[in-house]
Amino acid sequence: MKSSRRPRRFFSEIPLGNAGDFLLLSPEESLHLRQTLRLNPGDRCLVADSQGRQSEAEIESFAPDGRARLKLGAVSVPAENAALRIHLCAAIPKGIKFEYLIQKAQEIGLDALTPVMTERTVVRLDPKKESPKSARWLKIAQEALKQSGSSKILEIRPPALLAQVLAEFHPGGGIAAVMHPSEDSMPVRLWLEKIDEVKTGLGEIRIFIGPEGGFSLREIQKIRLSAAQAGWVYHQVSLGRSVLKTDTAFMAVSALVKAWTQSLDQDQDPRALGV
Repeated sequence: MKSSRRPRRFFSEIPLGNAGDFLLLSPEESLHLRQTLRLNPGDRCLVADSQGRQSEAEIESFAPDGRARLKLGAVSVPAENAALRIHLCAAIPKGIKFEYLIQKAQEIGLDALTPVMTERTVVRLDPKKESPKSARWLKIAQEALKQSGSSKILEIRPPALLAQVLAEFHPGGGIAAVMHPSEDSMPVRLWLEKIDEVKTGLGEIRIFIGPEGGFSLREIQKIRLSAAQAGWVYHQVSLGRSVLKTDTAFMAVSALVKAWTQSLDQDQDPRALGV
């Protein structure tokens, strides 16, 4: 009896071509396919690339160096790639490794993650020292992508000062939101509804999450002014009465925004989410 189990998923470091094309998996992915999962020529698997393209492929053979040679079926781009791009700029919390945030961001399906150093950030990352870790960070994202079923690999930006991040607002195209627990911040549900109102013509939601102690008032003012100068819509948002740890806020707002924007993209009523 043929198994109805969903084919196992692998990641291709090179972009997928067209149906009928062949590609070689990386040595590491090939080893996992052959030695761990015991897949053989004639078996089928899923393969995805960094741009979110995916194909159900057939294992055609193994090259002399052990790499798996796959024959692609139809290549598709999941509908979720049409949703607003979600870019999270998060201060690195004390006691939490950046690798943990990468894993959760990929599982949720965010598009980009930037570690930000602010006035109150305890953990400081040196971009020069972190560069050798980029391969490890990508590997963590790839493993989370395969496990979660999300379609597109997370873009992991190098560590940056807040001023450097603010200089990267491209003109006229997005929503900038600062998570800040104060009385003058709008409730998260109201903010999500605002996204629905202003989303037309905008390509990105850039969310700022501060460190323990939050952003300083001066930093919040800088974010607001930088967004306004670039023509971005600016919102200051509260996640509720509780004071959340940075990693808790990270996961809460990421999951909410991802689910909300997907429902908008699929013409569903976002209020059905029960936020």
